[in-house]
Amino acid sequence: MSVLIGSWEFEGPFNECTELRPEPGIIALLSGTNDDMELIAIEESDSVKDHLERKKQKRHTQKGGINPFATAVYYCSDLNSTLRQGLIDKLVKEFDQVD
Repeated sequence: MSVLIGSWEFEGPFNECTELRPEPGIIALLSGTNDDMELIAIEESDSVKDHLERKKQKRHTQKGGINPFATAVYYCSDLNSTLRQGLIDKLVKEFDQVD
């Protein structure tokens, strides 16, 4: 499956970290149902899987609850952190132009 965020096609949505790969990428945190999802946050990481496992563990420790978010991922193993952040900036600009 895929999730269209702006003009970018992300893989997902995923509900479990086991579905993710430990590769660099851009992570979209989503809330809602598969038919009506809202973008909550967008981040980048050197390892998508490890990043989300750490966030899940931290959230579990703080709140003890179930993960209310789904994730969508744009893997980009050929880009460093600065270039991934540049892609995020472009995506945010797309959203700003829509408003």
